[in-house]
Amino acid sequence: MSYTQRRIFLIPLSMLILFACSQILIQQRHLTEKNRLATHLTTTGLLLNNFLPHQNPTATRSETQKRLTAISLAAKLSKACFFDFNQDLIASYPHDLKNSITHCPLRKNTTDLTIFTDQAILFYHTIQKSDQSYGQLVLTMSLAPLKAQTLAYTQMALGIILLLGLIAYGAYWRLQKNLILPIKQLTTLIHKATTQQQYQLQANSNHSNPDLAQLANSINDMLQQAQQHMQRVDDFNQKLARSNQELEEFSYIASHDLKAPLRGLTNYALFLSEDYASQLDTTANNYLDRIQSLCHQMDTLINSLLHYSRVGNRELAMQTIDLNQLLKNTQDLLQEFIQEHNATIQVSSTLPAILCDESLISEVFNNLITNGIKYNKTPKKRLEIGTLDDSPNTFYVRDNGMGIAAEHHQKIFQIFQRLHPKSDSVGGSGAGLTIVKKIIARHDGEIWLESALDEGTTFYFTLKASTKGHDTAP
Repeated sequence: MSYTQRRIFLIPLSMLILFACSQILIQQRHLTEKNRLATHLTTTGLLLNNFLPHQNPTATRSETQKRLTAISLAAKLSKACFFDFNQDLIASYPHDLKNSITHCPLRKNTTDLTIFTDQAILFYHTIQKSDQSYGQLVLTMSLAPLKAQTLAYTQMALGIILLLGLIAYGAYWRLQKNLILPIKQLTTLIHKATTQQQYQLQANSNHSNPDLAQLANSINDMLQQAQQHMQRVDDFNQKLARSNQELEEFSYIASHDLKAPLRGLTNYALFLSEDYASQLDTTANNYLDRIQSLCHQMDTLINSLLHYSRVGNRELAMQTIDLNQLLKNTQDLLQEFIQEHNATIQVSSTLPAILCDESLISEVFNNLITNGIKYNKTPKKRLEIGTLDDSPNTFYVRDNGMGIAAEHHQKIFQIFQRLHPKSDSVGGSGAGLTIVKKIIARHDGEIWLESALDEGTTFYFTLKASTKGHDTAP
């Protein structure tokens, strides 16, 4: 059953409940009225006991008849009969009542008794004067008027409830036509526009309800703005695609056209150094060594630039990776470098499995571990790797190295920005942390650091935990 059908079903259900409640009230009133009539009948019987002649009522039949008729008319009785103990009718109402025993059935040895039947209420009373009993009084009150009144109330309640039901149905269909259906159409249009990106759709603003018309116009304005925004996004994506294409072309030029003459320059410098070193003075030989060093630095910069470009453009091979095993493999690759620099690495907590590109995340740990050892002049170099207790997807790499001044915390993530002179023995191209930041960003994470000079450095970065169903590369 649909939601609309359930709402329609509530109307007859409510009508049925209202009718049931009205019947309970009507029947309650019917019972109350019956009890009132029984009380009225009892009071009338006692009144007749006192109102009949003080002498023997059976001996003064005419007077007894007059008084019985008067009281019966005043009390609106249906029938009234006065019998002596020989079951002879002394007086009756109506006066010409025939077959009185049928209309007023006697009950022997009865004092005061009220009997309810389907059609009437009967009251039996023994007439007594001066402690002497003279006969039995039988009074009858018809229930036909009460039943007719109860039926009328029932019909009236049914009519009112049916009328309310018709009004409710009419109000519902009017509400359905003028409010619910238009809102449902607007909801469907918005859902279709957002899920299928059909922002060219337009809502019908021709509504009798001014609020709905204003809502439809507002939705049309939003759809138009969204369409314009999507057009700008499409234009930007096209420009980005062209930029990426140009970057790929530049990468090709850098890897071939730029490196080819650089290799030639390096080779000629090497030839001169090897073949003509004896013919050159010390200054000339130093110049040749300097040329070779600069060529090597240029080659390193070009390779770093190419690698940065590839990291930003290559498709990620996402799969679920156990970082504990990945970190162990990275340490194995750097084992000789770690031992050479008298460094120790402590993994302080079990690392989670994450959804990532294994080779790129391995490069992140490789770079941060290498930097933590290179930029460290203490005799015993220590690195700690782990996750935060309150955020298991936030990783850190902490060292006890020379630290980084606060004003350089952002500068170190810019490409080719070095905090140490190129003549420093630590070397490096200045692109490592830039590449690390690019890799983390491509995994929808962030990287930041806490550091101060001579107090070591802690790099933090976030990665998303693995979820089921993503354990293979796309």
